[in-house]
Amino acid sequence: MLIHVNQAIQRMIQRLVMKQSQDGSWRFCFESGVMTDAYMIIILRTLQITDEEWIRALHHRIMSKQEKNGAWKVYPDETQGNLSATTEALIALLYSGYSKPTDFNIQQAKQFILSNGGIRNVDNLMTKIILACTGQYPWPSFLPLPIELILLPSAAPIDFYDFSGYARVHLAPVMLLADKKSVMRNERTPNLSDLFVRGVFPEAHFTSSTRSDAICNEMDRFLQKLAALPKHIHQQSINKMEQYMLNRIEPDGTLYSYASATFLMILALLSLDYDKRHPIIIHAIRGLKSLLCHTDGSIHVQNSTSTVWDTALISHAPSTSRPALGLYHDSIRRPLSAHQTANPVRRLESPYQESLSRRMGLLRYQ
Repeated sequence: MLIHVNQAIQRMIQRLVMKQSQDGSWRFCFESGVMTDAYMIIILRTLQITDEEWIRALHHRIMSKQEKNGAWKVYPDETQGNLSATTEALIALLYSGYSKPTDFNIQQAKQFILSNGGIRNVDNLMTKIILACTGQYPWPSFLPLPIELILLPSAAPIDFYDFSGYARVHLAPVMLLADKKSVMRNERTPNLSDLFVRGVFPEAHFTSSTRSDAICNEMDRFLQKLAALPKHIHQQSINKMEQYMLNRIEPDGTLYSYASATFLMILALLSLDYDKRHPIIIHAIRGLKSLLCHTDGSIHVQNSTSTVWDTALISHAPSTSRPALGLYHDSIRRPLSAHQTANPVRRLESPYQESLSRRMGLLRYQ
């Protein structure tokens, strides 16, 4: 029995070695739901970039993931479907122009949304942001995190650098968009007003309104005071938040290497009156195209590449096997030796990082 197990392990290792790239890495498609594919269509149509081959291919993948009840899922084990994912898929299909409001699958999707309370019940923050930017959902009258947060020092009850790097690169464009209450519509923009159950635009809530904890309430009062600061401070906050984004654009044009953050950055730049053909925006689109992968006979926009994770996990797996199996292949050692000295630790990014790290008992990196 053990012999058969060892032989099976050897075969798996050989298959992995055959799939290794010349630079020593393993590159697989980081497949997820339809969110990135849907947002890519929305961004292309918003920018009026007529890359029909790409849009048709993304439209095809989104269509192929629809469930029989008209819904889309984020996770395969979701019982009925996901309201936010279904809303994202629906608006992207209509934006593409390759689906019509009268199509059977579109009607199915709308029925699923309405049966779950309409788009007023969407609970995913990013979905709400996209809906607000396209005029489908109202911006809240007050943003729980005012843009002045970027100016606060580490001694404040809360400051921008209290959030993780991943959170910051998503928050920065969101805070700019919400501050401007930007709405970007054109002739391609669909009308989803029939998906409000009562047919009205209620006041939007981007966070829970049921918090009763004294600390949270005190924090709310503190943040509301920020929003009342003089106009020149407000403009300074906008400028600094814009620069925060621009400083974190990767060489490939993406923001922090995430498609989701890059989508939001493009919308935020448009809200700041950047031209649709601005070099930064065009470079960002090229970066998003570099995240394309082929899977299940269609293309998919990865939210990020998984090369680092795949290579690290595959490189480590053989070392846990018996040395006698000879699985720690020289080619599997190569990724580590090739990259272990490259940028071992990213620089500390906050001007207050050292004192904050002492205060929190940890170091946080860019």
